[in-house]
Amino acid sequence: MSRSVRHLVTHDRIAGASVLVTEPGTIAPCARWAARYGTADLCIVRPMNTTGRPRVGSVTKTSR
Repeated sequence: MSRSVRHLVTHDRIAGASVLVTEPGTIAPCARWAARYGTADLCIVRPMNTTGRPRVGSVTKTSR
């Protein structure tokens, strides 16, 4: 999965990507997997993280 996140940044040319997956498991009460790659803020060159609150927007809406 880390390779997929890196591919989004390098191949698809997006600034950064982060993934955080949590799910209770049978062995541990809480399983956690995280991956990040790229830049979160291009102005100050802050790296992506998996603990912040991402700003989410949509460009898929059509205007009337």
